[in-house]
Amino acid sequence: MKNLIHILICAAGLFLAGGCSDDSDVSGGVSAPELLSIIPKAGYAGNVAIISGSHFSPEADRNTVMIGQTRAEVTAATSTRLTVLLPENTLGSYSVRVTVNGLSAEGLSFTYAPAPDPAELALVSVLPTKAYAGDRVLIRGTGFSSDPEQILVEINGARAEVVEATETTLQVVLPENPAGTYPFTVSLGDKRTEGLLFTYVHKPTLSLASVAPQRGYAGSVLTITGECFSETLSENLVEINGRVAVVTGATTTTLTVEAPENPAGSYPIRVTVDGKTVEGLMFTYLFGKYTLSTWLGTAGRDIDKALVDGAPDEVRFNMPHGLALSPDGTSLWIIDRGNNAIRRTDLQTEMTTTIVRSGQNGVTVNAPWRGSFNSRGDFYCANKAARNILRVTPDYTVSVAISGLSDPLDVRFDAGDNLYVVDRGVKSVLKYAAPDYTQSSTFATFTGGPLAADFDPAGNLLVALNDCTIVRVAPDGSQQVVAGNGTAGTDDGTPGEPTTARFQAELWGISVDDTGNVYILDSKSHTIRRLAPDAEGDVARGTVETVIGTAGKSGATDGIGNEALLKTPYDVLVASDGKMLWISDWGNFLVRRATVE
Repeated sequence: MKNLIHILICAAGLFLAGGCSDDSDVSGGVSAPELLSIIPKAGYAGNVAIISGSHFSPEADRNTVMIGQTRAEVTAATSTRLTVLLPENTLGSYSVRVTVNGLSAEGLSFTYAPAPDPAELALVSVLPTKAYAGDRVLIRGTGFSSDPEQILVEINGARAEVVEATETTLQVVLPENPAGTYPFTVSLGDKRTEGLLFTYVHKPTLSLASVAPQRGYAGSVLTITGECFSETLSENLVEINGRVAVVTGATTTTLTVEAPENPAGSYPIRVTVDGKTVEGLMFTYLFGKYTLSTWLGTAGRDIDKALVDGAPDEVRFNMPHGLALSPDGTSLWIIDRGNNAIRRTDLQTEMTTTIVRSGQNGVTVNAPWRGSFNSRGDFYCANKAARNILRVTPDYTVSVAISGLSDPLDVRFDAGDNLYVVDRGVKSVLKYAAPDYTQSSTFATFTGGPLAADFDPAGNLLVALNDCTIVRVAPDGSQQVVAGNGTAGTDDGTPGEPTTARFQAELWGISVDDTGNVYILDSKSHTIRRLAPDAEGDVARGTVETVIGTAGKSGATDGIGNEALLKTPYDVLVASDGKMLWISDWGNFLVRRATVE
């Protein structure tokens, strides 16, 4: 029994002694690192290498890596992997030693090889190719730097933030830029390359694009286009000059509103949706309210019934053209060019009768154009194709008053009853002295062809030319361009600067009221334009406005201002008090009138 106890005691001692024996280095229970591999096995200073193994510290700065006698920077660490930046060393092979918590391991080797020639700076691809500002994109290429701070990336001149970089890839954050396609530019030191195209996608935001019409009155229906409106009417607040407009229709891109009351002038449109506000479009309230209506005739033409007299809805025209108000104000005379006739409408009964036809008294009427009355009540008319001037007395006797002209288009009288002929063929206005109109002289000559004329209250002759301008000719013959910049167009220009406005070349009618407002018929644009004088009465510093019709849009619609439509009108006549306009709507075969409020 004693021997058995002795044997057990010895066995236990041997067991305990064996349990304390181990071939590993142990210090306080921490294992030494073990090394498995280094990738790559060869390279040069500045390369990144991955060391795989075990028992590393996840904290990068607690791992010491030596390549030969030179320490490498540990940039990332896990318990099984270390990412290191290779330090400078001469060419050759060096042992790799890793130390963690005072315990070291080595056995791997790394070979320093000659560094390759720097790759050419070049761009290969970008992904994605379309995105928004603030998005991140990946640029691939060659010759980059692994240091983001050394790389300058720009697109359309705006600098992009480089967030990650290697020698072949760049991760960048897109800077702000308008929607569109632009090239990337990458610079490194004195090297620069450009080539990849990138498209900025439009990012919808509350914005205004257009308003139509751009001019009108309180109550005019406006269509505003833009983005990010609300489809719920009440969620869109629209203001013009701080006054709220009633919203009658809404989509995400279109608002329909009624213009609120405002004084004449131009004001910004402001739209607020969901707490966000944008403004910028301008709407102009016109100085007068022009309400156009059909007066004489029916739109369209029956060639077999193109000369019919009678009441307003019975009368028919074939190319109504020149208009003139009789001196006593009781009748409107209408030159019906297509019928080679002169018609008269009684303003009280509104009955129209034909008073002159070709062949009457042996006189040929051929393409009569425009005319006016002298103080004796005689009507003088440019008989264009016959190259003469017709005279019609108050008893409707017609005769040839002046012959031998080139291309007469209009006849006007000054306060002294002197007669002026607008002759496009000789680019002049010819003056015939009262009372018998036998003595003639050239009153004014132009570089463009004159088309129509009228006198203003000061006795100046305003002439519409086919070079898209309006010229003022003083009684002494001196000239000044008062409206139009000489190029064809339809915009009204800058208020107070009428020579910034643009007209088309077919300004067949012009008429001036007693306050100096000049009405210009812009036939090709299907509009009536007004040149209003400034506060001192000078039209040269006045403002051009389109008061009836919409440029480039024809039709026969009655209505207010820009909502009304004309079709190739040929003459406009304003009452002396400025309260009424008469218009020969040539393309619709109508005579129309507009009240002015």
